[in-house]
Amino acid sequence: MMEALLLRTSTTSRLPFAARYGLTTLLVLLVCAVRMMLGNLLTASPFLLFVPAVFLAAVLFNAGTGLYAMNRPRIPGGRFS
Repeated sequence: MMEALLLRTSTTSRLPFAARYGLTTLLVLLVCAVRMMLGNLLTASPFLLFVPAVFLAAVLFNAGTGLYAMNRPRIPGGRFS
């Protein structure tokens, strides 16, 4: 199972730079929209939903996009804290 996942991600890590980071930005914006819809349900841990998005970006593309996704919630994240 893990081998199949790694083989599948090897094709996505070969995407152009703009596609990888663009898809990562869309992923984080999607999570941000979901977080805004949840409102006050996650007041104790406002960034909890961003953890799977960062992990997914790092696994699908590369570590650089994971780091990029980790820093993206900082901008809209000020609204949640």
